[in-house]
Amino acid sequence: MGIPQLQSYIEKACPSDCFYKVNIEQLAKNYREQTGGYEPVIVVDGSSCIGFIYKGLDWAAGGQFKQLFEKLDAFIKSFKRIGVRLVFFFTGGTVGPKRRKWIERSYQKQDEIHMIFDKLAKGWQVEELEKWHMLPTGVGSYDRFFFQYILQCEVHVSVDEDDTEIAHYARKNQCFAILAQDTDYLIYEGAPYYISALHLNLTSMSSYVYDRKKLMIHLGLETFHMPLFASLAGCDRVSFEDLKPFHRRIKFEFNKPNQFVAVAEYIKRYGFNSEESIFDSLTLIAKEALNDPEARNVLEISIRCYMSSTPLYTIPSTDHPHWNDILQRAEELHRFHHSLQPNMILNVLSGEPFEYGYSFEDFRKEELPKSGCLLRPIRMRLYGILLHEKPPKLDPILVHEWSMESLNSLEADFRVKPIPPIDAHPGLLALWSDDRTREMQTARWQLFAHSLSPDLDFGVLTDLPDNLILPTAVFFFLQKKNFLEEWEIESLIATVVALPSVPTEKLASLPANPVNLRAVQIGTIYMQAIFISILVFSACGYPLPASQVFIHPYFDGKLHQKMYSKFEKNTFPYSLMDPDQDLGDDLERNRQLSLFSQIKARVFLSS
Repeated sequence: MGIPQLQSYIEKACPSDCFYKVNIEQLAKNYREQTGGYEPVIVVDGSSCIGFIYKGLDWAAGGQFKQLFEKLDAFIKSFKRIGVRLVFFFTGGTVGPKRRKWIERSYQKQDEIHMIFDKLAKGWQVEELEKWHMLPTGVGSYDRFFFQYILQCEVHVSVDEDDTEIAHYARKNQCFAILAQDTDYLIYEGAPYYISALHLNLTSMSSYVYDRKKLMIHLGLETFHMPLFASLAGCDRVSFEDLKPFHRRIKFEFNKPNQFVAVAEYIKRYGFNSEESIFDSLTLIAKEALNDPEARNVLEISIRCYMSSTPLYTIPSTDHPHWNDILQRAEELHRFHHSLQPNMILNVLSGEPFEYGYSFEDFRKEELPKSGCLLRPIRMRLYGILLHEKPPKLDPILVHEWSMESLNSLEADFRVKPIPPIDAHPGLLALWSDDRTREMQTARWQLFAHSLSPDLDFGVLTDLPDNLILPTAVFFFLQKKNFLEEWEIESLIATVVALPSVPTEKLASLPANPVNLRAVQIGTIYMQAIFISILVFSACGYPLPASQVFIHPYFDGKLHQKMYSKFEKNTFPYSLMDPDQDLGDDLERNRQLSLFSQIKARVFLSS
């Protein structure tokens, strides 16, 4: 992310004071001394850091969420031990200018997944594929919930650009560092230190700092030059590929070995003395850099996104007071209540697209439905709940979806029409209120259950343990779609029922090989459905408090692989807690078998 090749340039070609090793505990101590005892706060770009935190856990089988929680807990404790508080930000979606880059990355990631599937099918071991390690489906969505509801951290999900909001928060709250791996933080005015997540060592609490000020000195640029520098070097908003002819030309013209020094020389030639003077010359710059004077608009958008004087994006108001109240409340729940609502709720209400990117599925084969398409009916009913009160005079009530569900499905967006709820809808403001009367709770449960399936009676959910409510609703949906064998759904039920009682050491010791690719894709569909069910649960005002919904690890890929193998061979495991029966006592074993039987009976109720 950020500016292509700039990280490598600053690490390998710049003076040593641009990139140097630091002890974070000492940095925090220095900060306290310099500020008269202020608490050191690091803003963490969660979206760019989670991949480094997840390292070491199984990824090919579908993810290990129980172990992920332990790693997140250890991560937090490492910073608490040295007196540093962490504030987390996660991306809320792709803003318009970055859509093309998001599509390119989605296709690239999906190609890598297909390659991984091919190698696993040929007998490669998971360990041999480590250089293609990527986050399993769901990890990038659930980590924020673990941080917020289990570890009690301050968590934000962006409405504007993620890195823009991080830099704004760090600057406004005088945070002493940003922990990330995104060269855009060398451009923004944010915190004094930009600490590398890639080089973070939690044992020694050391990492490397990318020094923005020293980079500017090296390039001979001022602070107000940096947004233009990023835009001409190539970033998420201005295509690096489109700038390559310009880079070749100015490297020759200024006799410089790389594009970064050449771009700096090009900027200095104009003699700019302020931000506004740059905009006066932008038409000429667009013609010289992109061979198109009309491209000044692209450059201006890019530059303003980096400028500290640019205000954060806010949801625009309409001429309809009641709808404005809904939008305002949705933004409050998203932004000011530490992201009580997932970002997709606000996106849909404000007319932004719904995103459904790459996942661990094989789009070249048709043996299983693709989750993006399979789950669309649930999303349509979700849209029906959210847009039920949207005034007809506003834009056509359609939701634009960027959904990865075939090899070329991102060539254009899908225009999706909401399905109106079949139950009484008390209004979003009422659903999102503190009203917990029996009547309102019934409305919430009915809307939720019928969004998953019109045939689902919410009464089959409400007396289950908290960790089994969403999975059971999903199992019911999957059973109704009639593409899985009964034993395949049973293997999922067994995984979810057993997971709370299996120690993490046991999960870690389960074999990573061989990987059953059909089981991986079934696990992906299940996890995507869990995430959609969370969105519906949120839209309905949480029939159960969020703190009871978001604290559960709903899946473990390696445990599912083992359960899938057992059920495929028709060897029903006597002990769900451990198919080899070396853990647990009779009481726990019987409890799990009872839960398994209850859920199975409810899921296959009408089959």
